[in-house]
Parts: sequence; structure tokens; C-alpha cells
Amino acid sequence: MQDYPIRRKATTVRLPDYMLTDLNVEARRQGISVSRLLENLMEVCLYQPNPDTLAAIEEARSGVEMEDFDPNELDRYIYEAAEEIGTV
Repeated sequence: MQDYPIRRKATTVRLPDYMLTDLNVEARRQGISVSRLLENLMEVCLYQPNPDTLAAIEEARSGVEMEDFDPNELDRYIYEAAEEIGTV
């Protein structure tokens, strides 16, 4: 979270009735506004690492199955990774 004030802007979002109902129920359950609930949900979706990234971070921290990395071979690493996912 930020340590300084964040400017907020009003906006309109179109949601299905059932979703707005669920948001109201959940906000009431948590004792917060729907705006705050939506902000919290978007914070998680937009800025929290996904499970694959969290697993990669944990793997890197543990040192398990780590290859030696030669910065002079970076282009080769990038090309091999692109080949692996089929973008080359």
C-alpha cells in the first residue's frame, strides 16, 4: 500500500444486477464501502503476483534447479525461451 495520499476519480461501471448485489453483501459483511471493496479486489488482481510467479520466486529463493546464468548469453536465453513457448 501507498504511504501517501492517492487521488481518486469517480467513475461509472456497468455490472450485472447479481454482481452488484453480491458486492453490496460482501462490503456490508466486511464493514467497508463497495468502492473500497472494488479497490481492494482490483489491487489483488492487478498488483499481486499470480501463482506461477509466486512459485518462480520461491524456486529462485530456494536455489532448487537453478542454472548458472551467463549475462553474455542473454540473447540465446531469450531466443530459447521464445522457442519454448512458440513465439519464434
